[in-house]
Amino acid sequence: MKKKITKKTIEIFENEYEALLVTESEWDDQRAMAYHCVTGLLVGDWMNLVREYCERSGRKHFFGINNYGAVTVFFDCESAEEFQQLLRAEYREESAKIPQLEFLNPKQHPRKRRYYGKDT
Repeated sequence: MKKKITKKTIEIFENEYEALLVTESEWDDQRAMAYHCVTGLLVGDWMNLVREYCERSGRKHFFGINNYGAVTVFFDCESAEEFQQLLRAEYREESAKIPQLEFLNPKQHPRKRRYYGKDT
């Protein structure tokens, strides 16, 4: 059974499909991004797409393999060591913003002794 494709159905499909796409404006906030076959691109095409984005936006990048064996692009650095330093610096900044808890030292703060039963 063949169905006729109209302009209306094409517009509906495009609107729904565009909502699912990740646009390059969302890439600006990412530190790293891995390739997945669901993108519908070959790995080389995906790498060229990322490379062109980095050239347009002026971001440094390098390609590597993540823990799961997927090709991954790491933004704002040019080596794995530089990426680890970037993560450490961001972690220090984030942890400085979180209020730190001070734990009481039992040697410095004597607590009252509780006696159960008769005091003698």
